[in-house]
Amino acid sequence: MWLNMKEQFIEIISRTQARHVLVEAAHVYGYESFGPEHFHGAQIGAEVLQMTADLGLSCSSILFVDDYNRHKSLTPEAYINNPDVFKAAITEQGFVPDALVFEKAFAAEAEVWAIQLTSAGLFKTNKKGIFLPLGGDGLLWIAKKESSGYHFTCEALDALCYLHKAKQADLLVTVLPSS
Repeated sequence: MWLNMKEQFIEIISRTQARHVLVEAAHVYGYESFGPEHFHGAQIGAEVLQMTADLGLSCSSILFVDDYNRHKSLTPEAYINNPDVFKAAITEQGFVPDALVFEKAFAAEAEVWAIQLTSAGLFKTNKKGIFLPLGGDGLLWIAKKESSGYHFTCEALDALCYLHKAKQADLLVTVLPSS
């Protein structure tokens, strides 16, 4: 699939006004060990960085560790204890992340963000949590109410991550596994 997209990617990136590109690749869930999908994602990420540099653009890279919304069947002990081991494994594939970004780092900011957007009338609340009305009966959950407070959804934390990435670069490229 990627081989068919390379020419399109080069065409799109060469037509953009971007001066700096941020590439995220080899996305890992906190309970995963390095596997074929990460190997492939790291290789594609390395190629994207090289193509970007070949076009004369500056670039940076991140490894995103999804460590906030835990898989229900796993205990906290099953999660990545040493992400540097994972970083070393993808570095061997040519993708050298400039930074490790952890999803749980956005949780505190998500609470402030949710309060602000609820006060502004963009988000709504009910006994189950905070949501974004999508029209009709549709909604997108932002956070579910728990006894200890709110637990934010991946969608909410991903949105905050993208806001932060957009402040760092003119063009964002995210390489995700095909599954």
